[in-house]
Amino acid sequence: MTYLAPRQVLFAFVVLASLCLHILFFIVSEERQMRETYQTAIQQSADLLAQEMTVPLPASDRVSMSVIGKRYVDEEQIAFVGVYDTKDVLIVPVGNESGDGASVKVPVVTGDKALGSVVVKAESIGRASIIAKHWLFLLSSIALHAILWLLYGNLARPTQEMQLKIAKDVRNRLLEHGVLIHPDSFMHEEKSRQDLSVMQTTHAHKDQDDSTAKATTDELKSADDSTHQKADFVVQVLYNDPNNLLSAVHVDTKKAYFSLCTQLLEKAVVHLMTSPLVVGVKARVIKDFDDKGATVALYGEDDRAKVATAAFLLSKLVIMLNNIIYEKHRESQRFALHVKTVVSDAVYADTMRKMTKRHDQSPMLLLDEVSYNEVKVGAELEPITDTTVGTDSTMYQIVSLTSATTDRLQSLRDGVLLSDEN
Repeated sequence: MTYLAPRQVLFAFVVLASLCLHILFFIVSEERQMRETYQTAIQQSADLLAQEMTVPLPASDRVSMSVIGKRYVDEEQIAFVGVYDTKDVLIVPVGNESGDGASVKVPVVTGDKALGSVVVKAESIGRASIIAKHWLFLLSSIALHAILWLLYGNLARPTQEMQLKIAKDVRNRLLEHGVLIHPDSFMHEEKSRQDLSVMQTTHAHKDQDDSTAKATTDELKSADDSTHQKADFVVQVLYNDPNNLLSAVHVDTKKAYFSLCTQLLEKAVVHLMTSPLVVGVKARVIKDFDDKGATVALYGEDDRAKVATAAFLLSKLVIMLNNIIYEKHRESQRFALHVKTVVSDAVYADTMRKMTKRHDQSPMLLLDEVSYNEVKVGAELEPITDTTVGTDSTMYQIVSLTSATTDRLQSLRDGVLLSDEN
């Protein structure tokens, strides 16, 4: 990945300000220099003109005075020449008198006798004319500043060593704040999965005599024992695909998308299990993503384990992650789908899957009274009254979350997205 130079936009503003000040100071300096040059030029021209007018002015030879004045007006710095009599009446005007340039008035004398006076007026100094006259220099200045900005953007980029150091510092900081998990946690998760596999096998053997459960439900259902009466939960993640887009997508595209979804789900489970709020809860993905979604099973090790809370948090966390992936994929015009999540007892997993076809609420939670009292600490729940599943439990939808739950979910989401690819 190519990184930009630090504060490159700020440096661009600095370069732009430097260019503007450079051009402004140049124009002001050039304007001042031209004003001094014009003042010197009209003073010298007025002195010479006064000497030349000593012959035609007494004779009132206006033609000669006009010819002499025209010669001075043809100079670049002079815009107007005027010849006045002793009563200060203009008798010979040459050029344009309306400009706002500097002017000099010199008397015409012969001996002790005053014959009149001459006025020489300079051309107006315009900043537009300065820019037009020095356009090559100004264009070079613009090009020089642009090259300076480009050089900074390339030379000030962080080196490979700096990038590695920054990444290491950021990772250590995230580990200190608990946003990322240490690699040792993955070893603990693998051990937890092995324990869950043993528990899964034990529960399956105990439930073989239950004639009312389906084959897929037998795999998820947990048996009650003499000391632990709380049922296990499953979280089902289902694609929201009303237009049946999955059937039209290429097989390779689906495999890549399913793989990405499965990786995020596994990371979500790992990060959630590290939260102190769900100590004593174990979870694992028992069915990876396919056309029908994915399934996560959650088990409690003792009576204090908040399995319902863990299932509820996982259902919301998966939706938050999916929203981000969906937006990123749509921005890059890649295939993506929204998901629904369903939380229930393992026995009613198939029933709840069917309920999602008639209800758009997500997540949907099937909770008994004990589980409801546990979950309502972190969220406001509302019962879905138009649906029954033939059990004492009630279906709920989430109305709102507490600020603590929202912060916890955002922290878990960021941890999943910032975790190592490995």
